[in-house]
Amino acid sequence: HEAKFIKEIIKVVLNKLEPKYLYVPEHLVGMDRLAHNIFDFLSTATDDVRIVGIHGMPGIGKTTIAEVVFNQLCNGFEGSCFLSDINERSKQFNGGLVDLQKQLLHDILNQYVANFDCADRGKVLIKERLRRKRVLVVADDVAHLDQLNALMGDRSWFGPS
Repeated sequence: HEAKFIKEIIKVVLNKLEPKYLYVPEHLVGMDRLAHNIFDFLSTATDDVRIVGIHGMPGIGKTTIAEVVFNQLCNGFEGSCFLSDINERSKQFNGGLVDLQKQLLHDILNQYVANFDCADRGKVLIKERLRRKRVLVVADDVAHLDQLNALMGDRSWFGPS
């Protein structure tokens, strides 16, 4: 029980030293109900891997809802990462998807990530290092399935095996 208690203390200290919260304006009209529904779905005490998609026209608040939910849940996981503007960032000339993969690994593991320059190598690292971990990953502005596959691949990559 001591090891579990020490891990909990370390988690609290790290969260205070390096908060993961995102800026979200206060008093957003209509956000509470939407965010609460997603929060309820994701926060149930289960080991299931859950995936939620928020889709709709541009400018209706999808990112803001995701940010609100992320802020509510990020400390309840072993690691968390909010990947923003995936569609734009993945188009960057020098390996945009690789940079997103590196951010995902760094944010969740809180440590230096081995240097790699190939999205396929990144997939292997994500699968190996995040397996059996309870993590929260938000992928914002995904336009193509290959972008999501490069970052999250298969449900078996996450959660208990």
